[in-house]
Amino acid sequence: MATANAEAQRRWRQKQKQKRKDSLRTREANGLIHFYEEPFFKAIERDANWSDAEIALDCAGYDAPLFEDDSGPKSASGEIEQGYDDAEEPHFGGACTSLERAEIMVGCFIDAAATLARIINQYKRGEIAQRLKELEALDMSNPEERKQILSDIMTLTRALEELNKKTRWTFDQWRLEIEHTDEV
Repeated sequence: MATANAEAQRRWRQKQKQKRKDSLRTREANGLIHFYEEPFFKAIERDANWSDAEIALDCAGYDAPLFEDDSGPKSASGEIEQGYDDAEEPHFGGACTSLERAEIMVGCFIDAAATLARIINQYKRGEIAQRLKELEALDMSNPEERKQILSDIMTLTRALEELNKKTRWTFDQWRLEIEHTDEV
């Protein structure tokens, strides 16, 4: 019975994780957007921290997005919008302001970074595993060569152990999970 409970908890956590991930690409459902008077695109143009984001994107080889008006998110290819033509729910959850576009961009950047990190991790694991196989197959009869081979094996084994670890980054909260109520 404990195994069934643990499995149910694991499935529930997976569902919650997927819901959070999916919510990163849609607008907030809390209805607080009408409380913000100044459009986000005007606020970001005078925020000195925006240049840090522009520099980071430039270092990654991308142009920073322009916030010239209060338009919502749109995909670069236009295919996301086409996929929602027949759907009941609008693309990006109906997001239509520059603030909602920026919020969805954060979620997309996180998703892209997590996916790229996973691809890099798998690549390094494969390459290291291959080198370990090659090293283990070498002749270790010469004491000097044996010492170097064992040292390399230890280094690569430690690298694999490090690749088994997860890393966490913390961000300022940008999405609100509270619901607006009319109760006083």
